[in-house]
Order: sequence, then C-alpha cells, then structure tokens
Amino acid sequence: QPVDLAALVHGLRDLIHSTLGPEIALGIETAGTLSPVTADPGQLETAILNLAANARDAMLATGLDGRRLTMRLAPSLGDDAAPSVLLAVTDNGIGMDDATLARATDPFFSGKGVGRGSGLGLSMVEGLTAQLGGTLEIESETGVGTTVLLRLPATADHIVADSAVAAGQPTDSSSQCHVMLVEDEPLVRMATGELLRDSGFEVSEAASAEEALALFETGARFDCVVTDHLMPGITGVELARKLRVSHPGLPIMLLSGYAELDSFGSELPYLGKPYRADDLIAKVSALAGRATPSG
Repeated sequence: QPVDLAALVHGLRDLIHSTLGPEIALGIETAGTLSPVTADPGQLETAILNLAANARDAMLATGLDGRRLTMRLAPSLGDDAAPSVLLAVTDNGIGMDDATLARATDPFFSGKGVGRGSGLGLSMVEGLTAQLGGTLEIESETGVGTTVLLRLPATADHIVADSAVAAGQPTDSSSQCHVMLVEDEPLVRMATGELLRDSGFEVSEAASAEEALALFETGARFDCVVTDHLMPGITGVELARKLRVSHPGLPIMLLSGYAELDSFGSELPYLGKPYRADDLIAKVSALAGRATPSG
C-alpha cells in the first residue's frame, strides 16, 4: 500500500528511542516534499528497527560519549533516474573495515561475536528493499561510523485513510492483527505471507527462528506467531518455548508436514502441510481472535 515514509519513521520515534537506550541521542530530519512509497508498513517498521539496533550495538562498542543516531529522509533518484525516497541512517559507532563491509549483508555473517546476534539484520533489510524495487548501500569507516542508505521507488498513488481506522473504530480481527510468519522455504514463506495479507492481516516474515527472535529483540510488536516446525537451527517448537518465556501471552501456531511433536508441541495449535488456503485463514483468524499484543 502507499506509505508516507516520513510519517512512519516519526511515528516510530518512541520505539526507536527505546531500542537505542538512554545513552544514545536520536535525530530525525526530513528535507523537501516526499512522495509515498509502496510497501508493507509492518515490514518497513521492522527493517528500520533492525537498522537502529545494529547502530546501537556499533555505538555502544566504542565506549565513547556523544553517541548519536541520525535518520534523514529526502527525495532522491533511483539507479534508473526514476523518483525515489531516500532514508539514510547514520551512526558514529566503531564502523567497519573493508573486509567486514564486503560481507555486511551476507546472511548469518556477524561482526558482533558468538552469541551476540544472528547476523540477519542487514540481510533482511537488503532483501526487503530489493523486493520493493529499491537499493541498499552502506558507507562505513573504521572509528568514524556507518551510514546505511535505503532508496525506495516513489509512487503516484495517494494515501487513503480508512474511515473506520481513522475514527479509531475496530474493523475485523484480521485487519487488527500483526502476524510474525517464520518459514525457511522462501517460496512457501512468500505464498503463505501473500495469502495472509490478501485476507487483511499485517505480516512480517522471518526466514528462521533466529531471525524471528532478533526481530522480537528490537522491540517490534506482534499479535501472534505462525511458524514452521522443522527448520535448520532452532525448530518451531523450540522457538515457541523461548517465546513462552519472553512473551507468555503470545498465541503461537505450528505449520508442519510431520506430526511427531513432543508434549509441549502437541499442546500448540497446529496445521499440517500441505494445507488449503481457507484452512490457513480460518486457523490464523482463530489465533488472532485471542491475540493480545506482545512487546
């Protein structure tokens, strides 16, 4: 849908502040008149929070005072000279050397050390930007800091406020529900995500349980989780166990072509693969009906 990127970033100010912590100042600057971009607002929010979390870690690693994250928005041109919107996220952290910069968007690569991150943040942001037809560039200098540049194509479509939402009135359970979808198979994840979005759900996608946990750590809020069970690394049942500790009221449903689950997994809502679209929507709608926001 058409999204006012500047309004979205400003609306995230409090959550970005919370992600950064009290030791890091935040500045948000907008230059000129920005056209809307076409995107999923929930995915954009998650991407921006990931960039803030990465910048926070880079700045805290310096041990210096005067740490600041700046987000600048401005009109721009894409590689094909078509109108676009630029979001530049700049920190004054430790920066990256050439070798680290060359691998910064590789999945599972992390310069934070073992146990301090999955290395999926920048990879996820780059993937989302590419899906939207945009570009991601990173400029960094060791000891100076890093700037991540996102250019998203502008659209001529107008942003139309839904009258019920604008008036603060609820619509249906699906349109009020933000689903975290966890699936390691790209085509299955894409198809499932589109089915849910077509039915009015807001969907954020993760390619692994590790990536999903990293998104929760940014402070992003989700109303329910729909996860594949058998995945490399952390399984769906193990993910559910971890979330039961950190988000005890969060509804979680498993998707799996295999029925062998332990006692904990057997207690969770379950949909076997392959599944029909109407069965998926019915199950997630039931999950959303008892959802309470996490975070």
